[in-house]
Amino acid sequence: MWETVVSLLVLAAIPAVIASSKGYSGLGFYLYGLLLLPVAIVHAIVLQRRPPDAVGTVTLSTGETYRPPGETAAPPHPDRKPCPDCGESIAWSARVCRFCGYRLAPPPGQEVTAPTDPPPEPVDKISPRT
Repeated sequence: MWETVVSLLVLAAIPAVIASSKGYSGLGFYLYGLLLLPVAIVHAIVLQRRPPDAVGTVTLSTGETYRPPGETAAPPHPDRKPCPDCGESIAWSARVCRFCGYRLAPPPGQEVTAPTDPPPEPVDKISPRT
């Protein structure tokens, strides 16, 4: 009997170590392993690595992202820049933020001209099944 309990306590560390190495709660997966060891091991193995900027952040009900004091965001991507209004990552060449609709100033040296052609018709991305 005691051997079984000790074995379970030791084996429950397997999903905890795997999940912890992927950026998830080791303690949470240890408790999960105590309750459902085979399921927890498979779950920890197929679990995707958590993005570095998601560790320690919480998305609020307002849609804003809260990061505890002292936490730094992931380094910016070289092809992207933050939107001055919402802070989301957008392309350097973007003129309008795709998240909040903020209109960005054109890069220096580019003139702002009114379009001469009417905008293209929208194309349905979902084609009907036949």
